[in-house]
Amino acid sequence: MVAKNLWPDLKTSEPIRTVRTVLVEAASGLVERTDSKVSCLVETIPGGSGRFTHQAYLSVAVMGYRYPLFRVQEQGDPYPVMVFGDGTFQKGVACGNEAYLEETLRLLFNSDHTKRMIFQLLDLHQAA
Repeated sequence: MVAKNLWPDLKTSEPIRTVRTVLVEAASGLVERTDSKVSCLVETIPGGSGRFTHQAYLSVAVMGYRYPLFRVQEQGDPYPVMVFGDGTFQKGVACGNEAYLEETLRLLFNSDHTKRMIFQLLDLHQAA
């Protein structure tokens, strides 16, 4: 007797957008803006209860340098999430859905602190 496969047919199911997907897509634009000199990398580590923590770094690959820019902690399934970073984001910003997460990332990416760090990393890249 052949055992029944009770798992869903993932080939025909519509993929679910994960928080990681949103972060990786948002982070990928930095390469274009800096002519591939600085990138934003997202690392994900599993947490308890199927939730994840995502750490994003500004990276200058030619120097092997990484600067921790922000962290996102999943607190639901997957929302809400908390976004932590420097400056305005030190205490964390709660995001209840994907649209609010994207808006929060836009604000973080356009903050004076983030722009200053990117310019410093571009300067380091030029010196390398």
